[in-house]
Amino acid sequence: MKKLILIPILFGLTASTWGASARADEFEGEHGQGFGRRALHQLGLSSEQKQKLAEIRKSQKPTLKALREKSKEARDQLRSKLASDASDAELRTAHAALQSVNKELGDARFEHILAMRKVLTVEQRAKFRSMHEQFKNDRKHHE
Repeated sequence: MKKLILIPILFGLTASTWGASARADEFEGEHGQGFGRRALHQLGLSSEQKQKLAEIRKSQKPTLKALREKSKEARDQLRSKLASDASDAELRTAHAALQSVNKELGDARFEHILAMRKVLTVEQRAKFRSMHEQFKNDRKHHE
């Protein structure tokens, strides 16, 4: 009986942690030309804006990549422990580690957004936001 109750909990836990990694790839699609890059090309950026955004992306890419990998490792470790005879305390520790790294990743993404935001004009930000909402709606209809 305990195993039957545990199965939905496991699926819920892994689904909630998958969301974080799915968001990591939201802007990167096929061949690295995800929504973010395509959208930026449609905003009518100046050469200076393009250069600044490229510099921001280049400077923050290693950090974001390392945090995504760290998140994947923590998620894999939690899944492994969930499938084993690990104690509740071990599971809580693994879950806390995953939450911690996902918070770090979220904070790093937010800082990335803030840096990019400074480069765009108010009109470009509004257009980008509108395009992103459309992208999210399109994804919902395809899932």
